[in-house]
Amino acid sequence: MGGYAPPPASRDPSAVVLFAGGPRSYAGLAGRDKRPGDGGFLGRRVTVNADDFGLCAAVNRAVARAHDAGALTSASLLANGPAFDEAVAISGARPGLRLGVHLNILRGRPVAGAARVPSLVDEDGRFLRSAWALFRRGALGRLERDELLAECLAQVERVRSAGLEPAHLDAEKHAHHWLPGLFSVVLEVARRTGIRRVRVVRERLRVADVLEAPRRGLFAAWVTARGREHAGRARRAGLLVQDEVYGVVRTGRLRAEDVLAAVARRRRGTLEVFAHPGEPRAGDPPVEPDMGVIGIAPGWAGESEALLRAANARFEA
Repeated sequence: MGGYAPPPASRDPSAVVLFAGGPRSYAGLAGRDKRPGDGGFLGRRVTVNADDFGLCAAVNRAVARAHDAGALTSASLLANGPAFDEAVAISGARPGLRLGVHLNILRGRPVAGAARVPSLVDEDGRFLRSAWALFRRGALGRLERDELLAECLAQVERVRSAGLEPAHLDAEKHAHHWLPGLFSVVLEVARRTGIRRVRVVRERLRVADVLEAPRRGLFAAWVTARGREHAGRARRAGLLVQDEVYGVVRTGRLRAEDVLAAVARRRRGTLEVFAHPGEPRAGDPPVEPDMGVIGIAPGWAGESEALLRAANARFEA
């Protein structure tokens, strides 16, 4: 499968369309609509992103394979991930893989050091490893804004110190949409670092998906509602956001047909599809306990296969 080509100039230059030099690619759905009289393509700008890059060898392996196969355009890097150094090496060998920072104040240990961010950690100096515990602490006003900012800036700086230049920001468990005060911190991080794009979740929810997994569906509806509000704030701050983000409702259960349907529905504008691929192998060490329980790990292999199948599907031009 061939490489990548940038789309014509658009309001979001970080969004790309996959071109594979033939019919077996996302290009069969991206850019097939023509504006009457313009003679050119109205490309649907599609970003396919992998979250949790740097978490462990299984995730890093899947990111490398998916990118090499033309199934992945970008990945969000965990600056405090146990396999961060390996992820940096994988990125260095793949200059076409765009990177973001997966801001994480939920799992592992802070990059800034526990002494610098005491309101974010437990008595052992680890993040709380529970979304509910983190939300509760934030709702009670027990998270210090300056500490949130210091940790997020430290994570961006660690990525840059490794010789990588991130193009976007997003957050573990989409916490910037539900943790009190975090979205304003992310906007400040973007301003200080010059990163121009932030993931703002706005997902088209299908009734069937919500009925299949009601709790996940309700969560997707919640962050989408918050995302609609946050999109306006991000744009007023001069940042770029995707017109649609897909993947929350199918987290851990993403199928190739879900990816293809999301691309097909996006008639104009920009779309990000994000996934959580992983390729576990016998002999892989377990994910470090500091990272907590990785509930989506059973779905890693399925999501990896979904990305590869979607990228290789045949479409009629």
